[in-house]
Amino acid sequence: MTDNNTINCGTMMYYSLTPNEGITVHYVIEMKDKVDGNALRNAVDTAMKRYPYLGKKIVATAEGYRLEDNDLPVVVRNTHHTIPLCGPDANYHQFTFTYADHTIYLNNTHALVDGRGRSPFLHTVMYYYCKERYNEDVQMDGVNLVDSPIDPREYYDPFNDEIPNADIDLSAALPAPRMAMSLADMGLVHPSPSHTQMHHICLDEKQMMAKCKQNDASPNSAICVILARAIAKLHPDSTEPIIANVGMDPRGALKADLSHHPLATSTSIEFTPEMRDMSFEEQNTIFRGELILRSEPSNMLLGAQAVKKIYADINALPTLEQKLGGVQQILEMALKTRTFSVSYSGKSNYGSCDSHIAALFPQLDFKNIGFAIEITATNGKFYLTISQGWREDVYFNAFLKELTLLGLDYDLLYSAQLEPIVIDIPFA
Repeated sequence: MTDNNTINCGTMMYYSLTPNEGITVHYVIEMKDKVDGNALRNAVDTAMKRYPYLGKKIVATAEGYRLEDNDLPVVVRNTHHTIPLCGPDANYHQFTFTYADHTIYLNNTHALVDGRGRSPFLHTVMYYYCKERYNEDVQMDGVNLVDSPIDPREYYDPFNDEIPNADIDLSAALPAPRMAMSLADMGLVHPSPSHTQMHHICLDEKQMMAKCKQNDASPNSAICVILARAIAKLHPDSTEPIIANVGMDPRGALKADLSHHPLATSTSIEFTPEMRDMSFEEQNTIFRGELILRSEPSNMLLGAQAVKKIYADINALPTLEQKLGGVQQILEMALKTRTFSVSYSGKSNYGSCDSHIAALFPQLDFKNIGFAIEITATNGKFYLTISQGWREDVYFNAFLKELTLLGLDYDLLYSAQLEPIVIDIPFA
C-alpha cells in the first residue's frame, strides 16, 4: 500500500478541478419526513470517525495539486444552495452536506469518490441519521459502523501497482476514437455553457426488469437503446454515428472492489444505421453483447492500462497550468466522441432506512455535459436524472415518448436548473 495522499488514479478528476468549476456530483436523498439537522450533523461526525481517509484537503502549487490530511469538521448546513468546495467555506473538504425541508444533499468532487466509493460512506451516514432521527434500531446488512475495522483495501489505489497487460501495444489493441453525432450541433437546441437543466423521473423496478428480461436487456443497455431510438427518429436522415458513452467499473478486474477512489471508466458503443430498423430485442442483444464483451476482465485491464498511461503523462507535466490544460484538452476530445452518456451506479439497499427514503438522485455537474442519464435504484424504483446543456426539451420529450411506446410507465418527479458547485482550491 502507498500513502493515501498520492494523486494517481484520480488524476483526471483532480485536474478537472479549476478555479470556479470542475467535475462534481450532487447526490440527492429525498426523505419522507423533514430533515433533522442535528441528527444529520451527528451522523456525519460519527461516520467520519470510520472514514478518516475521506478527509482530504487539496492545495495548489506552481507544479500541481497535492493532498493533505484535513481534521476539520465536514460542513453540514441548512441551505437550498451549494457551498464552494475545497476552500474555507467547506472547511477545505472536498465534500459537504446541505439540507433543506425534506432533502439531504451530498455535494462532492468526483476526484474524491465515484458512485461505488460513495456508497459505503453514505450508508453509514444514513444508518446513524435514521437511528437518531427515528429513535429506532436500524437494520442494514453490511454497513460499516464506527467501530468496524478499516480494511486497507478501502483506500487502495491500484494505479500505484503494475497492471497486467502492460506489455501490450495499446495503440494496436484499442480502437481509435470515432467522432459522434453532436446533439448540440443538430439544430434542434441552443447549448448554453451556463445552463444545465435536470429532469428527474422514476420507473417501476419490476416493470423495467420484466421488460429487460423479455428483450435480452440489462437496465444499462435498455436505457441506452431507448434513448438512441428516440434520437434516430428525430434525425432519420443523418449519417453521423449515434454513440453511447456507457459507464464501466473495472474494480473487479483490478482486484480493488473495496477502493473508494474514482475508478469508474467508460466505453463507447455505436447505435449503427443497421440497428435502426431492428426490433427492440434485437437492438438490445447487440448492445448488451457489446457491454458484456467490454466488461471481460482482459478488456477492462486493457482500458485501465490505457487510462493509467494517460494519467502518468499528465502527472509528468511540469506545471499546474500544463496539467489543467492537458486535462481540458482530453475532456473536450472525449465529448466529441459521444452523442450521450449513461451511467448506472447500481442498486442501493438501505435496509430499514428505505422506509424513510422517498427518492435518490445522482446529479453530475460537468460543463458542456451535452445529454446524460444517470441511474440509481432503491426501494423498488429506478431513479433517472436526465441532464441537458440547453433549455429545450426536444430530446428529453422524445425519450419519454419512446418509454411510452415501449409500454414503460414513468413518473416525472420534478425538473430544475442545476446550481453548479464552485471550486475554491487554496494555493500554498
